[in-house]
Amino acid sequence: MKLYDKIATAYKNTTANLFAVTGNIHDIALYTEGTEQKVAQIEEILMRQLEVSNHVVYFSPSVGMRYTKANYQTEFYALDATLKEIHSRAFALDYAQSKYDILSGLHMIKTLLASYRNMRLKYGAERVKNLVVVIDDADIVFPNKPVEQMGNDEKLALSVAREMLDSSDFIGSSDAVILLSSSFLSLHEGIRSISGIYPIDVPLPDEIIRKTFINYENAVRNRGITPAKIDEIARFSAGITLSTVRAILKQEPDRILQQIREEVASIIEKSLGGHVQVIHPAYGFEHVIGYEKLKEKALTLIRRMDGKHPWRALAYIGATGTGKDFQTEAFLHEADIPVMKLGTIKSKWYGETAIIVEKIKMVARSFNRIVIFKPEADKLFPDPEAADAHQTDQELTGIFLDWMADPHDRGKIFWVFNTSRPHMFPVDFQRRVEIKLPIFDLEEVERRTFIIAMFQRKEVLIPGTPQEVEELYSQLIEFTDGFSSDQIRMLADEVAAELDVIPDRDIMEIVKDLNVNIVREERLRQAEYAAMFSTYKSLLPESYQKRL
Repeated sequence: MKLYDKIATAYKNTTANLFAVTGNIHDIALYTEGTEQKVAQIEEILMRQLEVSNHVVYFSPSVGMRYTKANYQTEFYALDATLKEIHSRAFALDYAQSKYDILSGLHMIKTLLASYRNMRLKYGAERVKNLVVVIDDADIVFPNKPVEQMGNDEKLALSVAREMLDSSDFIGSSDAVILLSSSFLSLHEGIRSISGIYPIDVPLPDEIIRKTFINYENAVRNRGITPAKIDEIARFSAGITLSTVRAILKQEPDRILQQIREEVASIIEKSLGGHVQVIHPAYGFEHVIGYEKLKEKALTLIRRMDGKHPWRALAYIGATGTGKDFQTEAFLHEADIPVMKLGTIKSKWYGETAIIVEKIKMVARSFNRIVIFKPEADKLFPDPEAADAHQTDQELTGIFLDWMADPHDRGKIFWVFNTSRPHMFPVDFQRRVEIKLPIFDLEEVERRTFIIAMFQRKEVLIPGTPQEVEELYSQLIEFTDGFSSDQIRMLADEVAAELDVIPDRDIMEIVKDLNVNIVREERLRQAEYAAMFSTYKSLLPESYQKRL
């Protein structure tokens, strides 16, 4: 349903007359005028549709207040000239053209709404059109910050707005106020909590809208882009506005697709303030040595992403050093769909965290399918019920739990996490992450393969007969029991470095000199948690399976 239709449906059914239109409101869109398709700013399209049967007043802190059509004033004053002097002062040059006093603007809006109500009572509703007031940059007019941090004018503006918009006179009238803002959560809570407010989100364009627009631009500008290339551009342009798509389409056709890919990654990262990276893992499971059962299970889960029973969220869990990041990124490569990697989401500013998440959500939902990846997820989602939980932590956890539970995103947005501390997840979050894949230290056969691979990578040549080489590997396998893959990599690095200086040095002498017991107890605890939280018993080492 188009933006105007959403407003009109609620407005005409008298279920709402206060709207908060947020999201991608400053983009362009296709619209039909008669039999002709045209492109305009979304706000302009909305104004034109509202003007068909209403008087429309536009207010912005930067441009002031104006009727969107000059003949509205003539119509208004033809009925009653007594308010002409008041209104002519309100729309004088110093108000309309210079930076506007927000408080004065809100008082004028209040006067206008009262004037239209009074006119209707005096002359009858059939003779007086409805008034629609559009307040642009509403997050500047009503910024979301604590009252104690507001100046006196901001407090007064909020008070005037609440008195006006929450009054029975306004709620019961046929007039309307529409707030335009990039984010609903960037509006002050005092406005968001008004009982009659009707929020409408304008999403980023989906693939169907992007394809329709690209076809239009291709035809109008005679770009000569093939249907197959249009399909590709539409698919890879998720996460950006039609304004950006239009600018890129001006490039040479051969460069458009590459430009789209680069622009999507750049714009997403810039628009989300560095809180998100678009990543393209370069290696798959062929680079993961060992872990055959785990890789087999992971491939099954990847196939389920296209099936009738898609999972919602999974986490790789295991002790420090088991290669969770490496294995997770290999999984993401094999899944072969776009990946957004979350960085630090929490903000020290009041309410900013929720706004950041709303922006991420809007971008993610513009993709047909996408993975949202967060390493060390226990640090992002602390337990909101913990005694030392900060208000921002509670807010963030609650927002993500609600988002992950949204049935509309199932099969479209996949969440992938990893952590060595799954027990630190809040209980509700543990429930949302329905699949937990454990990673343990490599056991004997796979550990031997891994050691050989690491030695080969570092060009370590083991001297002696085949029997002596085999005996050395047997000693290494026994010595490295309980080693993480990272510790084995470090061991191979150290051996290679020592032999480079002293070629005839005994390898086991080098190995036994390494102290790898520093975090052994903590790693054992983490392995216990991995076994405890694992979704599949078949992925547990035999020693753990016997306990369950």
